[in-house]
Amino acid sequence: MKAAVVTKDHHVDVTYKTLRSLKHGEALLKMECCGVCHTDLMLRMAILVTKPA
Repeated sequence: MKAAVVTKDHHVDVTYKTLRSLKHGEALLKMECCGVCHTDLMLRMAILVTKPA
């Protein structure tokens, strides 16, 4: 299956991954599209820091 992977240099690469067998109660969904939020990437790169509530 295709997977979006964030690399060490903070790029998002689309690669192919092998799936494990599904366990009881799990389902495999076909996705038509997905998005990556820029804010989530900034949090991962520690550019944007959240404050405790």
